[in-house]
Amino acid sequence: MDKQSLSPEEQIKDQRGSTHQYDFLRYYWKHLNREEAIEKLKYSPNGSFLIRDSSTEAVYVLVLRDRGTTNNIKIFCKNGKYGFAEPFTFNSVADVINHYSEESLHKHSHLLDTKLLYPMCLNIDEMVEIHGITETDSLHYFIHLAQYYQHQRKCLDNEFDNIMKLSQKINLSVTLLDALKQTIEIFNEQLKTLQDNMEAIDATDTESISKINGCLRNRIEDVEKNVYKRFEIYNNDKKLYEKAAENLCCKKFVCKGLKQHVAHLRRYIQNLKLVSDNFLSVMVDDERDGDVLHRNPQFWLLKGETKEQADEILADKPRGTFLVRYSKGDVRYILSVMCDEEVKHFDIFYSPVHQSYGLTQNTCLFKSLTELIIKYRRISLAEHFQVTDVNLICPVIAV
Repeated sequence: MDKQSLSPEEQIKDQRGSTHQYDFLRYYWKHLNREEAIEKLKYSPNGSFLIRDSSTEAVYVLVLRDRGTTNNIKIFCKNGKYGFAEPFTFNSVADVINHYSEESLHKHSHLLDTKLLYPMCLNIDEMVEIHGITETDSLHYFIHLAQYYQHQRKCLDNEFDNIMKLSQKINLSVTLLDALKQTIEIFNEQLKTLQDNMEAIDATDTESISKINGCLRNRIEDVEKNVYKRFEIYNNDKKLYEKAAENLCCKKFVCKGLKQHVAHLRRYIQNLKLVSDNFLSVMVDDERDGDVLHRNPQFWLLKGETKEQADEILADKPRGTFLVRYSKGDVRYILSVMCDEEVKHFDIFYSPVHQSYGLTQNTCLFKSLTELIIKYRRISLAEHFQVTDVNLICPVIAV
């Protein structure tokens, strides 16, 4: 594929529903021209970048800030693969960016010496205007970005722990080097004492004194070897510390920007009043209860049951008992749940665009039925259906 056969819109459409879509859209400024891109990055730190359309034979242009100057690097596409130069090996522009966020661009060009560290991101209003993302897209984007922020926070914490460990190792090396140097000084003083008193020593003791002298010299040699090895460890740890400190600084900057971006996106969604704030919080939380029955569809997914059979199965079951059954209608699955002494039934929608499930067409956010069931342990169905204030508490087979 070349530029004529794969437009930016087609690539976005092809990636819609994947995390690549949001990685790409958040730094893709589309029709921004060269001068406007340079102005955008004018006061940004080294490693800042954005993607814009190309006016030449390339598909896109990477605009990068490096060593106080702004560089424009063409991104080509051939046979569905992307890259700066042949052979093209990346499946998407996002893959190119992700790769060079870990590897320096110096491998591509000796004139460049930075990684792609800080995307110049569009805010949600600009994404709506430029890319036409929908309200449902904004929910997917929020979940993706909030989870990415959580991941970066963990990386930041890990980097901080790494720095603390390296600092302890460096301090230990300094202490050991001081002790080893003191040991060498003691041995040298003992040698000097022997040499200064050689005339006063009885001739019959010369052989034993010679052995002591040799033993001291061997010990000094051994300690000096240990000093050399420890000094190598010290220098290596110091280099690792400097690199870790640089990474920590970068990650702090990234996390600060992500935090602001997530907060702005959250306010935007709150203003739309699509879902509650609790819904958003639950969607980005890690589900730590690994042994809950909700994780196993065998406890709640039943085959062949009709609405009447579901009513019968759930009759007299505790409030919050539920099952999922196959549907012969327009939707694939139906959720049946015991509410207040009454079984209620809800369509489970599937979005082929986002490849996800939901209890409403606007909230198809779950990549699997299992994920949907797990989340609605903590999200009340009143989120979407005001008269149904119940959570999915107990799978029917477990009752």
